[in-house]
Amino acid sequence: MPAGKLSPELYKRIIQLVADKPSAWFQLCLVSKAFQRDAEPLLYHSLPLFTPQAVLSACKTVVDSDRHGSLVRVFYLYVDWGNRGRQPPLPRTFWVFVQNALKRMPNLEKLIIYDPGLVNTWIFDCPDFPFQLLELKLRFHWDSNLVRFLQSQRKLILLNQIGKVPTADDAEAIQLPNLRIIDSSILLAQYTRTPSLTNAQFNHFPQEPERVLPILRTLPPTLRGLNLSDLPEELSSPALEIISRICPNLRHLGLLFLPIIKVRIAILRPASSPYSLSEPLIRDKTSLTA
Repeated sequence: MPAGKLSPELYKRIIQLVADKPSAWFQLCLVSKAFQRDAEPLLYHSLPLFTPQAVLSACKTVVDSDRHGSLVRVFYLYVDWGNRGRQPPLPRTFWVFVQNALKRMPNLEKLIIYDPGLVNTWIFDCPDFPFQLLELKLRFHWDSNLVRFLQSQRKLILLNQIGKVPTADDAEAIQLPNLRIIDSSILLAQYTRTPSLTNAQFNHFPQEPERVLPILRTLPPTLRGLNLSDLPEELSSPALEIISRICPNLRHLGLLFLPIIKVRIAILRPASSPYSLSEPLIRDKTSLTA
């Protein structure tokens, strides 16, 4: 039977059978227009791109098409240079292609972009982005371009940022009313106001208590899980005191290295010791103060 004579239900049934086989989606698009119509949403739903050639090809397809951009829900850009030592910077024309493609994705929900140089944040300084993200994962240094971009993403639920974050005592806070999960430098907390935050993982702590402790005091009481990775040992005790006071709903707290104040070391005689039973079990006691 010619493919054009199949019923719509049969088309959809065939698509369902290969829904977990991405290698078959492109082949179905080549069979007929009918299969292409049902297979393209699967093919373009998630775009994981790992080479410059793949990025440029996908972005050109999205920019040149009237329909493909609206099918993209997940855009994942991570250029993998393999075993090369120093990763070469990607040219500005490369990032222009990426920016133009993002402008054609009105239904984008999840955006992951890792810049090997961490500097091309200018691609986010664009008022024409038509999407409202739910998840955002970035490998860029924090700057004003990212601030303006995040100010426009009011539906954001998850934020993960890798890169340097400058200290700023008078930084203007970004309101992220729906953010639930954040994974970033602790310094990023000074730029955000997150009244619905439930889970946070912070790293890259400065050594100065006057930088860290005021930021911890701004954590919302809605937190249920908190991990302070790499928190300096000398800040653990005051941080724990602040957290216990302002986070009444906390259910999970990651590992904290508390400072050693006083330790008593007892060396016990093993059960099979050749010493007589009349000798004391504790052979030595030492007090350490740190």
